[in-house]
Amino acid sequence: TYLPQIGLGLSVTWGIAQLAASRRHRRWACGVASLLVVPVLMGLAWRQTSYWRDSETLWTHALACTERNYIVHNNLGNTLASHGRIDAAIAQYQKALEINPEFATAHYNLGNVLTEIGQVDAAIAHYRKVLEIKPGYAEGYNNLGNALAGRGQVDEAIAQYRKALEINPGYANAHNSIGIALAGRGEVDEAIAHFQKALAIKPDDADAHYNLGIALAGRGEVDEAVAHLRKALEIKPDYAEAHNNLGIALAMRGQIDEAIVHFQKALDINPGYADARCNLGMALRQR
Repeated sequence: TYLPQIGLGLSVTWGIAQLAASRRHRRWACGVASLLVVPVLMGLAWRQTSYWRDSETLWTHALACTERNYIVHNNLGNTLASHGRIDAAIAQYQKALEINPEFATAHYNLGNVLTEIGQVDAAIAHYRKVLEIKPGYAEGYNNLGNALAGRGQVDEAIAQYRKALEINPGYANAHNSIGIALAGRGEVDEAIAHFQKALAIKPDDADAHYNLGIALAGRGEVDEAVAHLRKALEIKPDYAEAHNNLGIALAMRGQIDEAIVHFQKALDINPGYADARCNLGMALRQR
């Protein structure tokens, strides 16, 4: 609204100037009035800027100023979720859906946080609702696939990933997701093709490099696997699983000392990483 109000402000200012031009006392009154108005505006501006301190304060204030604003409830939920306050985020998404049960974005966001805390069945119900409201939502198919895969329904998960890719063939995350599912089903060649497509779209995707490295190692292409695992760690140095699996690949090549370094790094990042501890023990015995 600021831009349209510029013309209004100019017209009011010129109108007052014209009105005050003929009488000296009017000019004096306008000057005094302006001196009074400016501090008031400064105070109001200072008060408003306090609401823009952070997103949570902003959205909370917006809710105090409006009623049944499902978009703001959803946005506040996103802010709370990003700060790890999952229960509070869920409450905001649910309020948004109480106001507008057909708000696909809130169903999607609620599905995401429910998946995060392990309430997969409830998350699946919300993802299905998203796709009922918005059938062309590729992200909804992808995340529904992830939830189904987490529940062991791999065939149905793959079907959902394929729908996501029909809608958006350039969706890197869906290529990565279907690759993981196909690799788990033993279809390694097709999985590798999808990981490669993901990386063609999104070259700095550490997870896709990691997954491609694992698939290549499983097919015996250890040198290529090492290259992709190194790339994953270049992008994401604190990737404990990549350190562990790079250690395994290096051990397969006989590079035990370097493998030990990566097993140790995995444990430095995640001291409770049992596989890395076991692999480190075996590598130390080999040395």
